[in-house]
Amino acid sequence: MKTVDVNIRENVAINSSMDEYIAMEQLSQCCETILKFLCDEKRYLNPIYSLWELSREVGISARLISNSINKVLGQNFFELLNRLRVEEAQRILINSVQHSRFICIEDIYAKSGFGSRSAFYMSFKKYTGFTPRQYMKMCEEENMNII
Repeated sequence: MKTVDVNIRENVAINSSMDEYIAMEQLSQCCETILKFLCDEKRYLNPIYSLWELSREVGISARLISNSINKVLGQNFFELLNRLRVEEAQRILINSVQHSRFICIEDIYAKSGFGSRSAFYMSFKKYTGFTPRQYMKMCEEENMNII
């Protein structure tokens, strides 16, 4: 009887691991779908974009989207949006430096989807380690070294 108990426990452990693997695979696929949609459509540029709007647009429940982002990316929905917005702000800054165009901070945060200057500064510093002005100065210095 003890061998049967051990075999049942082993099968349960194997099935449990397999279920976790399948669940994680589904979460990863969901995350890929979400990221592709967000990057292709650039919905994160809307400062009031919500989880429910994304859910409606991709046809995936808000709960599944949230779980996918939390478990696969280790962040929440708004952190993901802000990270994408910071990446957009970086592209804008680099582009302005490369083309020797002046751009003010208000234009950068508005064009990258942030609703406020403070949210922009806080997120930019969090994801790059620099303030927007420090980053711009660094880009200008790198651009000068290239020329």
